[in-house]
Amino acid sequence: MMIPCPNIDLSHFDARKLEMLRHLPHHVSHFVSEIDAEEVSRVAREVTYTVVGFGVLAFQRAQVQRRAVVDALQETGPTYLASVAHQAAVTLEELRTLVDTVRNSGQSSSSH
Repeated sequence: MMIPCPNIDLSHFDARKLEMLRHLPHHVSHFVSEIDAEEVSRVAREVTYTVVGFGVLAFQRAQVQRRAVVDALQETGPTYLASVAHQAAVTLEELRTLVDTVRNSGQSSSSH
């Protein structure tokens, strides 16, 4: 029984072309024997130093930005909090006035 698979078409698959895979280990071993271990070690070391260097630079930049944010908050924070507290007090007073107005209009209309 053939299971239909709409994404894979194996109708032109030729298993004889897989014969070349038998020679692959020879090609790989030949390639590996040409690799200079000292050069690979040097390149790996340079890549590691570069990655660590970028990591240190990124960390230092984050620290500088954190300090800038803390400084800005310390500079503007108290003023901002005072402004928020003042606005809250003004809003509360306006609400009290509104509530009193509504209560008084309700009492005056019920007394008539």
